[in-house]
Amino acid sequence: MRQQVILALAVSIGVCRGADMPEQAKRGSTLFFQSTKGLPCATCHQLEGKGTPAGPDLKNIAVVSPHAMAIAVLATRTAYVVELETAAGRKFPAMQHGETPEGVVYYDLSAGAPKPVTLKKAEIKSSRDNA
Repeated sequence: MRQQVILALAVSIGVCRGADMPEQAKRGSTLFFQSTKGLPCATCHQLEGKGTPAGPDLKNIAVVSPHAMAIAVLATRTAYVVELETAAGRKFPAMQHGETPEGVVYYDLSAGAPKPVTLKKAEIKSSRDNA
């Protein structure tokens, strides 16, 4: 069932956008932004400038096949998530978002919704693959 929902979502979002979108695309958009089961995709991702920029931007999702999308969503590791350890000893899953003059910006993924955290380079003990 979960794979069917993911496939429908990928197809719906990738196929049409705008006010005149078909019913399947409307359902996909609703799932993306307002899922009633778990956190919606927009908790971590953006689409058309809406959502949270913690995860990769999904503006080009239409080029990904629905099967590939299902595999990526169901994967237990990603290319973007790292296990971050601070000099103070705190470990948490994170996604790097960029750098500012104040430090490196990460999204802390240890809570339900990602929260931006800026750390000075001296505050980062290690950043490892999320295996």
